[in-house]
Amino acid sequence: RTGEWGARIPADLMAGLAPGTPPADADEDGMADAWESARGLSPADPSDHATVMPSGYTAIEDYINGLAAALLP
Repeated sequence: RTGEWGARIPADLMAGLAPGTPPADADEDGMADAWESARGLSPADPSDHATVMPSGYTAIEDYINGLAAALLP
C-alpha cells in the first residue's frame, strides 16, 4: 500500500485563492457580532451560542445553517 486513497486532486486546486477577513466576533463564540445584534443576542456574551432560537435550533446552529445555505445554489 502507498498510503494514497485514490483522490485525484489537482496540485494547484487552491491556487489564486486568498483568505478573507472574518467578521467581528468580540466574544469569540463563533457568531458574527452583526448577526447576533440583528437577532437580539449580545455580541459580548459568549454563552448565548446555546440560546434556543425561534427555529428550534441553538443560535450557533442557526448561524452555521445560514452560512451553509448561502453557499448552496
